[in-house]
Amino acid sequence: MHLFSGEGKMENPCEQILFFRRGAVTIFAITLALGMPVSALAASPTEAQPDYATIGALLLAFFGVVVLFESGFGLLFQWRLFREFFSVAGWRTPIMFVVSAVLTYNFPALDVFRRSVSAFAGDIMVPPSDAWSATWLISAAILAGGSAGMMRIFEQLGIRSTPTEPVPPAIDQTKAWLSLRVTGPVRDLKTIIVTIEQAADAVAVHAGIAGTLRNEGFRARFQRVMGRDLRRFPPSGGYLVEAGKPYKITLAYPRQTAIGGKPETGVRDVFSQEVDIGKGPETISFAPRAVVDLTVDLPV
Repeated sequence: MHLFSGEGKMENPCEQILFFRRGAVTIFAITLALGMPVSALAASPTEAQPDYATIGALLLAFFGVVVLFESGFGLLFQWRLFREFFSVAGWRTPIMFVVSAVLTYNFPALDVFRRSVSAFAGDIMVPPSDAWSATWLISAAILAGGSAGMMRIFEQLGIRSTPTEPVPPAIDQTKAWLSLRVTGPVRDLKTIIVTIEQAADAVAVHAGIAGTLRNEGFRARFQRVMGRDLRRFPPSGGYLVEAGKPYKITLAYPRQTAIGGKPETGVRDVFSQEVDIGKGPETISFAPRAVVDLTVDLPV
């Protein structure tokens, strides 16, 4: 006996029962979905949100530390003795990074990179840093970068607008600076007369002098930097001369004579050569923006 007849209809009782069961389950699922609130359907495990206020306050406070840190090292890098024996551009980075690494390793509060990452992840408690983590090294690099590096961070974050670069001042290409240092057994330096005369109608024999090289030991360099050089003319700075123009430069000094003899005056040029009064010294000229320190030996 068939329960259903015709094409496409179920004739097996078991298939009929299974069909009704499946339909009941489907109707129940649709009813449950329609009656459930939308908020319940969208419910998901809560995720921590980045704390941008904490990150901003942290960077601002760290900027103050960077300014103090950079200001403290400015005393060393501007020291004349340091600049005499070391290159500031070459030694500034390693010195500041080593000190920054020591500070960030021993003071976890300075590990701004680790604290910023924790605030971005929404963590309330910041785990203590350890020697094997690289965050304290990154924080040390940020600290060693100084205020200029922090300004670039603020500019990239959009907190500070990029400033317009000022036009660099024009450098006077028509000037040069000259100083003279006297060596030899001269006792009274006040008796030395330095004469710098421009020879308008002459041609410079030694043209375009740009600088000089000195062969000094550690002691001489230390004394020159730390003490006042009484044998230098002028005592500080230099004589301002026209670049490319011929000059006649002489040093007149008293010679030591025998007892009862008439005092004599010697005249030498910047090359420590005796000057013929009839001919005069050889003319020289200087390159634009040249800073020349000449040493003149005045014998007995």
